[in-house]
Amino acid sequence: MDALRRVVGAVLLLTAVLVGIYFVVDQLEILPFLWPPLNYLMAVAAALGVIFAYLRKHSLEAAGLDRIVTRRYLEANILFYGFIAIAMLFFWNWFDLLVDTDPQDTDRHIVWIIVDTVGPLLWGALGMHLLRGGNDD
Repeated sequence: MDALRRVVGAVLLLTAVLVGIYFVVDQLEILPFLWPPLNYLMAVAAALGVIFAYLRKHSLEAAGLDRIVTRRYLEANILFYGFIAIAMLFFWNWFDLLVDTDPQDTDRHIVWIIVDTVGPLLWGALGMHLLRGGNDD
């Protein structure tokens, strides 16, 4: 399981770096065709993030460490619910993009901005945690 955590951590960290950098560079309108492949990587990262953030939260609850508010408790819950929110926003927007409804919809652009700024923060935080072996200490 430790090797799987590290691989998932590397995928999440790679996704965070690629999306974070490309989000800024995309303003120059260089290589606009990179978003579709990045969307597939973001879909995998969103799903893996929800799963591994849940596992982290669940292990904390199973150890009985959810009875008081500690740093570990806050980290686990913020990551889990943050991943739920980002996954919902991402898949809502992405599925709409795949069926190609109004591509100039301002609401959709705002959601992409939220996903492309908050997503890398969440992916990076959980990715670093998993690369360290999933240790909270």
